[in-house]
This record gives sequence, structure tokens and C-alpha cells, in this order.
Amino acid sequence: MSPPTAMRKKLPRLLSAALGALCAATTAAAATPPPAFPLPLAHRGGSREADENTLAAFQTAFAAGARAFETDVRMSLDGALFLLHDNTLKRTTGADGSVETLTAAQLREIRTLKTKAPIPALDDLLAFLAEKTAAKENVLLQLELKTNKKQYPDDALDPYCRKIHAAVSGKLPPSAYRYSSFDRRALLAMRRAAPNATLVILGDPCGPDRVREALDLGIHTIACRVKGTTREAVDAARRAGLSVGGWGAPTPADYQKAAAAGLEFVTTDTPAAVLAWLKTQKQPAP
Repeated sequence: MSPPTAMRKKLPRLLSAALGALCAATTAAAATPPPAFPLPLAHRGGSREADENTLAAFQTAFAAGARAFETDVRMSLDGALFLLHDNTLKRTTGADGSVETLTAAQLREIRTLKTKAPIPALDDLLAFLAEKTAAKENVLLQLELKTNKKQYPDDALDPYCRKIHAAVSGKLPPSAYRYSSFDRRALLAMRRAAPNATLVILGDPCGPDRVREALDLGIHTIACRVKGTTREAVDAARRAGLSVGGWGAPTPADYQKAAAAGLEFVTTDTPAAVLAWLKTQKQPAP
């Protein structure tokens, strides 16, 4: 049965309200209850519904109603920024090498295996989202700093982070982006490059170790693996003043587990399916 018209109209307002809440001071997390449903972030644009980390993936997710997105940023041999998840190009393009070992000109010649799409530069995605913010759309872009010690030694982190922040802050308002990473070195480097930007620590299921690490680093937003994260652990993290989200929720069923755990946001590989499911739920008035 189709959801009532009023319910369909409420969904964009609910997602907009969720975006606004995430832009508020995260130290107030414990003062308010978690949302009924986490804000869904289209993971790599929606890697199970589109050709991941292509501009078309993000455009498709936006057309399906997504207003929050997650992607991975890597730097080419000559310092250009591209969107790719893996350490190598093989899985998604069949090409040898990595973003880090090829020049921008070489990377622009490579096409994906699924749809023969180019690997987008970060600027391609930023231009698309800048058009939406200019049209008064409320969007959020979570950029994962895809670094590791082998490809990004310590002395490479500051230039990488400065270049990313210069690109992003030149196109989007501060409320429309934030930076995440499993690499704590990269988060600290980004803090040096952008002291006021929101940082998100990615890690294992929510628990005391995750909370302690975040507080020690002075970072107030964590994203924990959904599998193994409990409502009790999330509530404790929120009482400590943290904003708590999740990753590893590829399907609508996984998204529902994230909601049961009280997470505020979560990445999903099936944003269109999650949004379709949300439309079937009775939403509280924003």
C-alpha cells in the first residue's frame, strides 16, 4: 500500500531536520534523545545501487531523495584529488596501479568496469553539490581521508589535508561537509588544516574504548561499526557528550538495526531502498 501523501511530504522535512541536528554542537548530544531514524548517508554514492564513487552514483542517490553522502578521497602522483575507495584501481576499473602512483592525466583516461564511467575528481562532486546548496538544498558530504602509513607517510598528511580542505571550503558552506577517517594521524592533520571542521573517528563497535579515544583526541563525533554496537553503549557515549553514528549498514535491514541502536547517522550502500522504506514508516512531526 502506498504511504499517505502527508507522510511522503514529511520525509524531506525529516531528513532536513536530521541534517540540521547534526550541524548543531555535538557536545549537546546527551541533552536530547537520538532521532527515531538515523540520517542515511549514501555510501560511495550507494555502492549496491550504482557504480560506486562515480558522479552518476551521487546524482542517482540525490534523485532518489538522498541529501547526505559519503565518499573517499585520494591524491594522485601530481597532487590532484580523486574519489576512490581501494588502495588499488583493480577491483573497480581493472587498471593496474593506484591513484597515488598515477598522474591526473593518466587517471582521467581510466574507466570503471561496470559503466565505463570516469573516476571523478573531487572537484566534480563538489561542483554538483555546490549547485544544490546554491539552490537552497540542505546537503551533507562526509569525506573519508583514505590514508595509510605506506601510501601516506607522516610528511604527506599535512599537504593532503590542506589541499582537500581548500577544495571543499571553497565550494561548500561549513555546515555541508565533515571529515572522517580510521587513520588518527589524518584526523589530527586535518585539525591542523581546518581547526573548526567537524571530524569523525571511524572504528570498531561503540564501547568505552571508542569513547575514551574520542575524548582524549578532543573529537566529539564517532562512527562505529553497526554490527556489535548496542543501544546501551550508544547511550553511554551520548552521555559522555559524543555524537554517535555508524558504518557497515549496507541494506535496509541493517539500517533498521542502526536505528534500534539509537545511532544519529549511518552509511548505507542502498540509499534509495532505505529512503523507500522510510516512506512506509509513520514519521514524527519534525
